[in-house]
Amino acid sequence: MKPFRKVDVLRALGRMTKKQPLTPLAMGPNEKLTVSSHDKVIVLNIPDICYITPVERHSVVYTKRGEYTTHQSLDILEERLKNYGFMRVQRSYIVNLNMINEIVPWFNNTVGIKLTGFSNQVIPVSRQKVSQLKAIFEF
Repeated sequence: MKPFRKVDVLRALGRMTKKQPLTPLAMGPNEKLTVSSHDKVIVLNIPDICYITPVERHSVVYTKRGEYTTHQSLDILEERLKNYGFMRVQRSYIVNLNMINEIVPWFNNTVGIKLTGFSNQVIPVSRQKVSQLKAIFEF
């Protein structure tokens, strides 16, 4: 027990009240998605995802670097990615709107889309989503 002077105690209390309280780190949007690949978990940057399709009871996430499997359903992924520029253009496809390279005429008054890095594949857009796509891209 040290002898304390009243002045020292008041000065210490004054310093403590002037300091800002500690605040937790600001959490930004989580721009990562985890997928599995050969017994490991891969962390993908959401903007790197081109499109997602279902295969059996899994979903396959396609990027320019490769394809990865996740156990999450398309419904869950659609909800998770909707604020990152993704759109479910058809029952079996979620696409990154920023990766669309071409919009081509398709049958029955619909369109197909080609994505950057996947020019050999045309992803069909359902009739219900064509008007939404037209409004986004103004064509």
